Amino acid sequence: MVETGAVFPAVRPLIANNTLRPETYSLSAEDRLLVKAPLEISSPRFISVQVPDGAVVAQLKDKTNRRVWSELVFASPGVVNVLGPMY
Repeated sequence: MVETGAVFPAVRPLIANNTLRPETYSLSAEDRLLVKAPLEISSPRFISVQVPDGAVVAQLKDKTNRRVWSELVFASPGVVNVLGPMY
C-alpha cells in the first residue's frame, strides 16, 4: 500500500524523438535500486539512467500522477547532475 504523501520520481525528455527512454529508480537507504517505489523520508534519493542529451525535466509525482516538484536539467554525456537543496 502506498502512503498518502508518497511521491514517485520520474525524468521526461523535452525532445520527443529520442532513441533512449529514461529509466528511473528510487534508491533505498542501503543504495539498492527500487523499481516503481516511492521515495522515503529515510532515503529521498533517486537515479535515472539512459537519459538522452539535452533538456529533460526531473520531477516528483504523487499517487494521482500530479506533479509536486520539478526541475529543468540539461543532460550531457559523461556528466552526473545532482539535484535538490544544497545545505
